[in-house]
Amino acid sequence: MPALHPRATHLVNSTRSPKFGSRSLRHGSSLYPRPKGIAITESDPNPYASPRDHADENIALESSTFLTPRRGPTMTIAIGALIGLMIGFVVFLKLLFPPGFLGFIPGAALGGLFYRFASASLPVDPKARRGRYTCAVVTVFLVPAIVGVLTYKYEEGVSITILTILLGIAFATGIVVAGDRRPNQE
Repeated sequence: MPALHPRATHLVNSTRSPKFGSRSLRHGSSLYPRPKGIAITESDPNPYASPRDHADENIALESSTFLTPRRGPTMTIAIGALIGLMIGFVVFLKLLFPPGFLGFIPGAALGGLFYRFASASLPVDPKARRGRYTCAVVTVFLVPAIVGVLTYKYEEGVSITILTILLGIAFATGIVVAGDRRPNQE
């Protein structure tokens, strides 16, 4: 047991706690000694020291990596499709042009193109080509087939399936256009 302050030993040895206004705690005695000061060791970093030399590392400027994607093209394609859908909705309302609702198709393709240009500095992923075409086939054929099976007995089942086919075509176009460059998954 560590040595305690002479006035604090009765607190450890007694079973009852001291009263709030008791003499032992009122006159400055304490269970723990107060620190005398803060010691600065040599391991503390010096805020005024120059940064270490990074000549051997490949460091890109932050301005050139601002638009570089950190993940795959999925979010870029989805955001492009939403922007295209909003623009198509405005065209529909202003001109009463029903094909304006199909604005998500060029929007998804433009989202894929944006990813392609933004990821120009990324390395080519050798597995991306096969995965990209597999994902495109799944979005064009498998997802609409599942939706068609689930909605075939309802009146709107055919129209929902056609809409799913159009969405699949839009996303497949964006995926194919996006290219094979992916960020490192290290």
